[in-house]
Amino acid sequence: MITKLSTTQSVELPTTLLTELSLKDGDFLDCIAFMGTIHLLPIRLREDKDMPKTKDYRIQVTLFREFNVIVDGEYYFVKNRKARELLAYLISQNGTPFNKLSLAEILWPQTSQSQAMDNLYKVINFLKQSPFTLINSRGKIQLDLSVIQCDTFMFEKYYGDRHNIESARKAIELYEAPFLFEEYYEWTATKEAFYEIKYFEMLDNIVQYYESLHDETTASYYRLKQSIYT
Repeated sequence: MITKLSTTQSVELPTTLLTELSLKDGDFLDCIAFMGTIHLLPIRLREDKDMPKTKDYRIQVTLFREFNVIVDGEYYFVKNRKARELLAYLISQNGTPFNKLSLAEILWPQTSQSQAMDNLYKVINFLKQSPFTLINSRGKIQLDLSVIQCDTFMFEKYYGDRHNIESARKAIELYEAPFLFEEYYEWTATKEAFYEIKYFEMLDNIVQYYESLHDETTASYYRLKQSIYT
């Protein structure tokens, strides 16, 4: 089949694909181009009205690929790079309270202790004007996560249910690129490895699952994903 893309990059596919891919109205397709071939795979089924709704979070954060923030449905840019790093670190630690001196040493490892602490307090003051809430208590600081949803939180949730093939697939689709791939900090290597190991574990399981079903098309799609970051 040869299809010409429009300037909006929208294309109509033959209705026979609906049957071949078991698609229904409202389903989504993942599209990946690899070595001159476009591969399609359903990635998110339409929601049934009877399904319980998940909690609506005011702040949506992504940490896979890069640090991005959506607040009340609108993109929010954190201008201060060190503020972004502090937020990314606290979110990646799942809201654990941290000693301020330890945080200062993590964020400014090449700086004197006094200067690092001074820098930390400046960043904390900067974030007071942001939608994020930092909780200070007895020399420790933590981020209020009650209104925050993050792709890494969802990834870990799906990983916990990884033996369910749909949960594993959802986790794989969340992993757009390695942890903070485009915004590297000195502390991110450990977290990057942490998620990468889980990502490839699930990919291996998914490939084996579709191979057991003799579904070579879908198995090949996930093998392509295995090749992207190896």
